[in-house]
Amino acid sequence: MVSVSNSNWLMKREVTCHLDLPVVDGFYCLCNPGYAGLRCEQDIDDCMNSLCSSNSICRDLHLSYECVCHSGWEGEFCQREIDECLSQPCKNNATCTDLLNSYKCLCSLGWTGVDCAEDVDECDSGPCLNGAQCQESDVPGEFSCTCAPFFSGPLCNHPYDPCDPLHNPCLHNSTCLTHSNGTASCRCPAGE
Repeated sequence: MVSVSNSNWLMKREVTCHLDLPVVDGFYCLCNPGYAGLRCEQDIDDCMNSLCSSNSICRDLHLSYECVCHSGWEGEFCQREIDECLSQPCKNNATCTDLLNSYKCLCSLGWTGVDCAEDVDECDSGPCLNGAQCQESDVPGEFSCTCAPFFSGPLCNHPYDPCDPLHNPCLHNSTCLTHSNGTASCRCPAGE
């Protein structure tokens, strides 16, 4: 029996070889665990029978292996998707939907942005019509319109005539006069 030290640039290991004539090339070697080959020159790939999921890359270690997870996966064998919503990334009562290696926020009324952290300026879209002035509310998602003369309604989209028979402020057969600022005055009949 001869003990041979076999080294290469990757590892140094002891190999026990026996010189016996009935064996091929006159010797055979008893390899240490994890090695194979005529002279024990092959490191056995432990990834061949690994339990690593398809969501990972197996890294061969001597006599063992390690599963290196792709982004979005975790667990000893990378078998479990990471739920990015667990960290509560969505703000202002938004709804979080977990995606593979990502998430999506469905923002509540009045909020925008990737994490729903930006207050929407409801007046930016010009919701008030016919020259009305928009005023953003302190309540997210709300605004009010100050209508120009001759318009009414929440968005100032309804024409308004202060002398219209439905709104006429004048009584006793007086004449309603509409002013340019949208107000009305009454002219009484002569003699009254």
